[in-house]
Amino acid sequence: MDQEKRNREMDEAKALYLRCQLDRAFPVFQKYAQAGDGEAMYFLGEYYSQGYGHVEQDTKRGAEWRKKGAIAGDVLAQLNTAYNLPGDDPGRQAIPKVVFPEILRRAEAGDVFAQNELPDMYYYGIGTEKNVDKAVEWLEKAGANGFWRPLNKLGEMYYYGEGVPADEEKAAAYFEKAAALGYGDAEANLAMCCYAGKKKNLTRAVSLLRRAFAHGALFARDAANILGIFLLEGKGVKKDEKEAFEWLKRSAELGSPAGMNHLAVCYERGIGTAPNEAKAEEWCRRAADLGHAEAAVQYGIYQREKGHNKLAMRYFRQSAEMGNADGQTWLASCFLFGIGAKEDREEARKWLEKAAAQQNENAVKLLKEELGIDWKGTEK
Repeated sequence: MDQEKRNREMDEAKALYLRCQLDRAFPVFQKYAQAGDGEAMYFLGEYYSQGYGHVEQDTKRGAEWRKKGAIAGDVLAQLNTAYNLPGDDPGRQAIPKVVFPEILRRAEAGDVFAQNELPDMYYYGIGTEKNVDKAVEWLEKAGANGFWRPLNKLGEMYYYGEGVPADEEKAAAYFEKAAALGYGDAEANLAMCCYAGKKKNLTRAVSLLRRAFAHGALFARDAANILGIFLLEGKGVKKDEKEAFEWLKRSAELGSPAGMNHLAVCYERGIGTAPNEAKAEEWCRRAADLGHAEAAVQYGIYQREKGHNKLAMRYFRQSAEMGNADGQTWLASCFLFGIGAKEDREEARKWLEKAAAQQNENAVKLLKEELGIDWKGTEK
């Protein structure tokens, strides 16, 4: 290997990475990782583990590259390989203790990638004593060097009040800095501040969500789902059911349970597309199987209508146990009328009261009409 050429190209790739030009840097890291370069393996591990740029997230593949980088002697890869070990594995604490001095030395010498790794070590007490103040300090140093990842992390800490007092304005300021560098996840986070925060700006939220999707954000599927909803409702953008359908379809195809559920509704009601019962049911099932409570209720209804009562009950129970009031009411109806289950009025009452406590009108009605209970607004 031509070491001088390798150093030049890797330095250029790291500079691109820092400027958030992730797709341009990736081929260089991939080239040298495949040639056995430990540092390049570390970066490749980051891409696959985090789903950076337009690289599809694959945590297993990311762990494999980190392990290869660790074996090749890269200390950052060794640290991240420790994170992939089971919680009871001695190496999970032993390896970080060994590499901590070298990572600290590099960070103090100005290595921004080492600076980026130190905060988690201090925040969680991995390889060193827990020190949240130092975690924030190193995030700020790495952020001051123009690194989008610590800037976004600082934004998340201030937004959710993790280790620091919650401060939406500070959070938005950090998201703004990371978004200005083109980091898709920061754009999605900033959009969240715009549509759910104190200073609402739905028009800007739409623009940021479009950018986040284009930049291949890890949360692109969620950005596409929110965009679809905004287009359906005309929030911050002109109402457009056909475009909404396309965004919801993108979200669903990327694996968003919420996107799948909304796409199912579009197919069922013919919103932005021709009605298609088969596709509505299929997307509803896929969302339900990924744990979407509303979709589980609707898929249960589909099965009840077909006479598949035991299958319907299974999905009603799934939704009910997740706390969904409609799911609880439908499950109660199974016990109340002996549909898909043996009649059990006490079990029916239990689920109806849970739903009624959430102000579900159908549950209140069934309690009164079928069990003679006049719901007073307190769960028994």
